[in-house]
Amino acid sequence: MNVKLVRFSFGQEVIAELIEEFDTYIIIKDALAAVPTGQGQLGFVPWAPIISKTDNQLTIAKSFVVYIATPDDDVIKYHKSVFGRVITTEKSLIL
Repeated sequence: MNVKLVRFSFGQEVIAELIEEFDTYIIIKDALAAVPTGQGQLGFVPWAPIISKTDNQLTIAKSFVVYIATPDDDVIKYHKSVFGRVITTEKSLIL
C-alpha cells in the first residue's frame, strides 16, 4: 500500500493510495480528505463519497496537483485501518 498526501491547486489535501503516476495524470484510490475539526485538529472524510465502493480508483490530471508527499506515520496507520484488507482463512477442525 503506497499511501501519499496529495495537495491540489484548489487547496484541498487528500490522503490516498497512489496506484500509478504518469506524465500528465495520477491514479489514486481510497481517498480521504483532510478537514479541520476545530482547536487545531484534523479529521478525515471520504473524498469522493458517491463513487463505487468496489472500483474506487480516480484518475486526476497532474495540472491540478501541487505536490505529492509521504504523510506522517500516524496518518498512514489511520488510512490503513480504514481501508486495510483483512484476509481470513477457512476454519477447520483439528482432530
